[in-house]
Amino acid sequence: MGRPDIEIEYSLAFQGKFGRLIPTKNPYFFPYLYEEIFMVLKNLVSAALTDEQIKELSAVVEGLEKQIPGLIALSEEQRAAIRGVGDRTWSFIDKAALVARQNEGILPRNFDLEEFQRDVAYYHALLPVATLFSRLNQKIQDTMDAVASESYEAARVVYQSARTAGRSEGLDELVADMAQRYARRSPKKTSNGTAEAS
Repeated sequence: MGRPDIEIEYSLAFQGKFGRLIPTKNPYFFPYLYEEIFMVLKNLVSAALTDEQIKELSAVVEGLEKQIPGLIALSEEQRAAIRGVGDRTWSFIDKAALVARQNEGILPRNFDLEEFQRDVAYYHALLPVATLFSRLNQKIQDTMDAVASESYEAARVVYQSARTAGRSEGLDELVADMAQRYARRSPKKTSNGTAEAS
């Protein structure tokens, strides 16, 4: 049998969360493992992406970019300088475009009505395209978040195994390095000596 204190520690960490106990073949690990924890770790995502597939995807994305005329990349300064436009503001813009189209004579002589109408039409044309890419980006982000979460839970099991094995397996140095993940960070101090919020 394993050490009682280790068994208690493991039970406190997972009791009521993952269900029934099963024995482990590792004499240095906890005397029991919860079977359901491994089901949780592997259920959401199990996939791989090869270098060749990544190259193919890059070529597809580059091709799509070329098919969308007028795309630009703003600098950080340009993004900060551009006025944000929400739904209410776009309603205002659309109404202004209608007024301008029906009453061109009221506009300043140097007002470029054609360019104004072109910009408005282009924005509305890009909306469904942006929605498509937004959905794809959200799926990619969701998948990455799920894989990261599963990887972290698996890494915690590895860490606990290594910490329990300790010196008998020559893992002290690696365990100490991994333990930095749980080390409490001291709050940074500002110029006046007060603690800075993290």
